[in-house]
Amino acid sequence: MKYTSKYLLRKKEIYQGQTDDLVIEKGNIRIWRSRMTKADGMKFNKAITIESYNGNAWIIEKEVNPYSVNEITFNEEVAEKLN
Repeated sequence: MKYTSKYLLRKKEIYQGQTDDLVIEKGNIRIWRSRMTKADGMKFNKAITIESYNGNAWIIEKEVNPYSVNEITFNEEVAEKLN
């Protein structure tokens, strides 16, 4: 499973959190787009975070700089949960 960075940066949010926008939610997987930047102390601007629910808690699977990659891919287990 993969999404383009451009798509995730432009996609309308499902939910607006304190610092991040939820852009995809499928079953036990959530993809968030940060509104924070390096000026706020983050590693990079508008990070994309993929998290999965393990039955007890939400676990961060991957955090990506959307400006350094064209596509954001998921490991097989996460991709399976998105389908």
